Amino acid sequence: MGGDDSLPLAVKRHILELERRLSRAEEQSSVLEVMSRRHAEIATRIRHDLEAQVESLEAARARERLLAEERDTAFRRSTEAMGMQLVGSLAAGVAHDFNNLLMIIQMAGSVLREPRSAAEATSAVDDLDAAVFRATQMTRHLLALGRSVHSTAQPAALDLGEIVSATACMFPRLFGPRVHVEVRTHPAAFVLAWRGGVEQVVLNLAVNARDAMPKGGTLSLEVKADEKEVLLVVTDTGEGMDAETQARVFDPFFTTKTTGTGLGLPTVRQLVAEAGGRIELESAVGEGTTFIVRYPRSLVSPVAVTRSAAQPDQESGRLLLVDDDPLVRRATARTLERAGYEVVGVSDGDEALALLELSEFRVMVTDASMARVDGLTLVPAAHARLPDLPIVVLSARYSSPPLDFGPRVVFQSKPADLETLLDAIARASGI
Repeated sequence: MGGDDSLPLAVKRHILELERRLSRAEEQSSVLEVMSRRHAEIATRIRHDLEAQVESLEAARARERLLAEERDTAFRRSTEAMGMQLVGSLAAGVAHDFNNLLMIIQMAGSVLREPRSAAEATSAVDDLDAAVFRATQMTRHLLALGRSVHSTAQPAALDLGEIVSATACMFPRLFGPRVHVEVRTHPAAFVLAWRGGVEQVVLNLAVNARDAMPKGGTLSLEVKADEKEVLLVVTDTGEGMDAETQARVFDPFFTTKTTGTGLGLPTVRQLVAEAGGRIELESAVGEGTTFIVRYPRSLVSPVAVTRSAAQPDQESGRLLLVDDDPLVRRATARTLERAGYEVVGVSDGDEALALLELSEFRVMVTDASMARVDGLTLVPAAHARLPDLPIVVLSARYSSPPLDFGPRVVFQSKPADLETLLDAIARASGI
């Protein structure tokens, strides 16, 4: 068309301009098409990269969850193992102490069979009371040593000074004569925590101090308090630590001991943190070590139960007593009969349930652990028949219900005297 001479010049120019514009449009279209393909390729690469990153993050989270589960399992197994190791170390000393208590009981029994005077009989009874108290403390601490630090029990107001003093009573047997133990406490040093966890903190720090003094030395445990905090200060006169060791001492699995697990101090820090506290360390090579545990001070004091003197009440009614140990059943029945109860004793939960179908009872007192139907099984079965029946569960392991049995069920630690039993019955009865 550009060579057609018959067209006017103006038309030719217009046609040439149109052809140039068409050519440029085709070029631009080609460029846009190339750019579109490139954008699509880039978008595809970005999508693939994002999908790969998401998969990587999900895999990382899965690995973190697995590591956390493995770490928690390792902590739990380690603390349980440490508790059992402590029990093993105490075994010989505990056997010796229990033999001493049995001797006290046997001799007091001999005196009470033929007392020469009322004063002698009273003295023998006092010896029996003291022996029972010492045996109770020993068994409770042994249970605390073997118990897992992870408990379903709710935190409670505790007297830290009382716990430290009671726990430290075991240290002479545990550590031997080369370690001198000093204890200083502060009145009303209340904290909100789980008792088993606090006992584990005291034990682990004390064992750590013992290990730092292979040739012996002094272990000091001091409880301090101000308006906001309660402090447990544990000091040893051992070898001390350098800066590098101090920086890693709370790291899981780090240990300077040939037989250590490296989980004792990390466990302490975890338990303290769970109670809302923190732990600090002061040490120098050759100058010993001090651990300072800081708990928030509780404004609530531990519950104190005031019991009135037990007086026999001939209107106390019938009581169903369930215990598979005949000696315990006989002694408990004799004691409750002094309070005016008509006691019917059986040896297991099946017998108890059968009697509840046939007779009326004002209250039931049962042991928690029995060979056949135990107390924890008996309680809901009894309440299915008699929902309002007051029940007292005697247990060497539980001082509070491990399950929610309702207000009509009271757990009472063993051993328990008459006043304690009557108080538990009154609480279960809503009195």
